[in-house]
Amino acid sequence: MSDMIDPVPSWTRQLAHLRTRALKVGLRRAGGESALADVLEDALTTWGTLLREFAGAQLESERLRAELRAQTDAWQHLFAVMPGACVLTDVQGVISEANQAAAELFNVSARHLRDRQLFLFTDDRDAFGELLRRLSEQDAPRRVPLRIRPRERRPLQVDVVVAAVSSGHPLWLWFFAPGVASRSADADASFRQSA
Repeated sequence: MSDMIDPVPSWTRQLAHLRTRALKVGLRRAGGESALADVLEDALTTWGTLLREFAGAQLESERLRAELRAQTDAWQHLFAVMPGACVLTDVQGVISEANQAAAELFNVSARHLRDRQLFLFTDDRDAFGELLRRLSEQDAPRRVPLRIRPRERRPLQVDVVVAAVSSGHPLWLWFFAPGVASRSADADASFRQSA
């Protein structure tokens, strides 16, 4: 274990020392207190068994931690390389993760998006609060139009798909895509430029 000291070797040495002392005491008092010696031997045997079980549980715990780290790393890599804007929030809409595409969409670095309320980037905050309330009532992914306000830019209509992420406590994964209205406006602008 890299983050804590392994107590098993120390306990094993202490157990061996106690066994040696018990054996020496038992030889000096041969026959006089055999019941006490039997209880002591049973206690030492039980302690040895518990130490072995603890060592096995510790190895399993290390294996599970390594597996969790690998899964977390894979999740973070996938989240980072996702081409679309994506943020992870708690049920109150506080951003815990944001990818680079989201940072570009909101015109704020991904690092600075963390721990900020997503509603700060919405045009209609009351409607966003209502959306959060409705999201907590159902687990199915939900597609909704949303008007966002990127920092120092004009508001933008986007389509958002919000999906619940189960990880012990409720989280929401938000996928942002240009809205139908903004896509058609972009197409009209590019048509006018080409004409």
